[in-house]
Amino acid sequence: SLLASKKEKHGWTRIGRDVRYYRNGRKRSGKALFTLSFLVEFVHAKDKCLFAHCYPYTYTELQNYLEKLLHNPLGKLCVTSDVLCTSLGGNECPILTITSHIGSDAEKGERKVIFLSSRVHPGESNSSWIMKGLLDFLLGPSAEAEFLRSKYLFKIIPMLNPDGVINGHYRCNLAGYDLNRHWHNPIPNVHPTIFHAKELLKTLQHEREVVLFCDIHGHSVKHNLFLYGCPKTDTVPSMTLLGQGQIGLPEFPDVLDHVSSFFSMSDSRFIIEKAKD
Repeated sequence: SLLASKKEKHGWTRIGRDVRYYRNGRKRSGKALFTLSFLVEFVHAKDKCLFAHCYPYTYTELQNYLEKLLHNPLGKLCVTSDVLCTSLGGNECPILTITSHIGSDAEKGERKVIFLSSRVHPGESNSSWIMKGLLDFLLGPSAEAEFLRSKYLFKIIPMLNPDGVINGHYRCNLAGYDLNRHWHNPIPNVHPTIFHAKELLKTLQHEREVVLFCDIHGHSVKHNLFLYGCPKTDTVPSMTLLGQGQIGLPEFPDVLDHVSSFFSMSDSRFIIEKAKD
């Protein structure tokens, strides 16, 4: 409600009742169609109300957030910001490098890489909020964050599909492609952000050890945190968990299951489905 936002300083509010999603008995091309229905009470007359599937996070919000991030005390010391590439719509795709400035050049040159990205699907705005929380943590004053900055080089792409976000798409870029289905053979003038992200990953693999690549998504139905990933036989190298000693060839999901009560191993999948290959 724009009136409530102006008069009562209300932001986005979770509303609605009798929410239903059901087969409506109709078909298209032989496939069943579904209807989403809900009831909402409009309190103010002559109001304009906006509806969102999840709390929005816009390209402008990202730009403003990164501007503040780069000017906070730790940001000035630990973060560099570059442009990975420009999108089909001419929008910049920012990429951040986060690591501690403390240490010898030789030691910094040997730091292993953690590569993180999000918002390849524009409608999954919750992934941007997760990314914001992750960046806030990595650039926070905690001992854990300081340890991670001292041991790893983080490469982070906060918004892989800026055109889709700006134009209100749910899954696709301006050319109508689901970018998450084109990692195998991205075309630079059709899927530029995926192409350049993959090229950067290849370059980093020649220079250093990349111990983790994680692309953050949202899910339309499932709750909790969970992973869709490579087969569980592909383990990451032995690592030290926050300086507390070796835990021996742990896989990333096992670490998450160990440290977070929000993580659901039962919702995770480690088989690549043919439809998502």
